[in-house]
Amino acid sequence: MKKKYSMTRAVALRIVELLNEKEITLYELAKRADLNDSTIRNIVNERCNSCNMRVIERVALGFNMPFWEFIKSPYFDHDKFNV
Repeated sequence: MKKKYSMTRAVALRIVELLNEKEITLYELAKRADLNDSTIRNIVNERCNSCNMRVIERVALGFNMPFWEFIKSPYFDHDKFNV
């Protein structure tokens, strides 16, 4: 049985993966994305109810990648979401 999770969880997992891969801090990402570090922290800690497209796009830009590249990850496979 495959593990299923929410969009927020997928975004959180992807952020953590990229923070480790690119060796940057959450604070550094927030500055690059022009977002409050509390916004990123709330996503990573899954304290936000949903991640809107604007925020996800800003996060992607903070990682210096387009939106499509950010979501090009197994975390976003359609069969892994609770519906």
